[in-house]
Amino acid sequence: MGVFIAVALILGLMNVLFFYLLLGAARRLGRFSRQNMLREASVFDELLENKELELKALVRKIEEEKARLAAENPEDAAPASRERRGAIDVFALMNGRYTDKSFAAGYQALRSRFPLNKEACVNLVRGAAAGAPAANPAAELLGGIPIDTRYRLSLLEKEEAFAVLRDSVTEEQRRLLEDYRAREDGDVVAFFNWLEVRAFLDSGELIVRTGDPSAAPDAYGNGSVTQYDPGVCEGVYIVSGGRMYDFSIKGREISG
Repeated sequence: MGVFIAVALILGLMNVLFFYLLLGAARRLGRFSRQNMLREASVFDELLENKELELKALVRKIEEEKARLAAENPEDAAPASRERRGAIDVFALMNGRYTDKSFAAGYQALRSRFPLNKEACVNLVRGAAAGAPAANPAAELLGGIPIDTRYRLSLLEKEEAFAVLRDSVTEEQRRLLEDYRAREDGDVVAFFNWLEVRAFLDSGELIVRTGDPSAAPDAYGNGSVTQYDPGVCEGVYIVSGGRMYDFSIKGREISG
């Protein structure tokens, strides 16, 4: 029993000793940290003081350089505010030719003297194109040959490509191909480009171009497509069968 008591006392003493050792180490560490922080702070204070001195020297040098330049060029020493006052909105003070104050009145007179019936113009062109053939073999041929097939044909020799194409189309489209071969000496790629132009020329669609952005696509009836053209000031111009029928006044014509 006495042995256990002795061991407990020894352990207690060791714990107390260990506690005081840790406490002393913590105090020494805290003291060291405070000293180190003060030393770092003093270093930063010294650096800031040096930078402040350098900045003051730089400002003084700039002021001296400004004074020297002002002495050499007295006309440049005027305050900047006086220069700005003389340059405020100079275009508003000029009586130049960059504006035409009579434009609004002139444009109003133009509109009043241009009483165009757009529907009548479209019907006039529609009547003129009524005799055109309804069929468009060039457009049918283009629509029947996909882009990838055109690409494969372009990889063949010229005569071989035309031979394959001739055996793959209708009799009417074959006559179109023979017509091209009789007129032109291009390859199959040039033939498809020619077909694009021919399809446009043979198209019976009426394209009505107007300066009204709110016009509906079918504003002028079936068989016509209305397109907005910002260059049109008044009237319309119509494209049909590869021809243009102009009943309009363009912006470039009145902009001077």
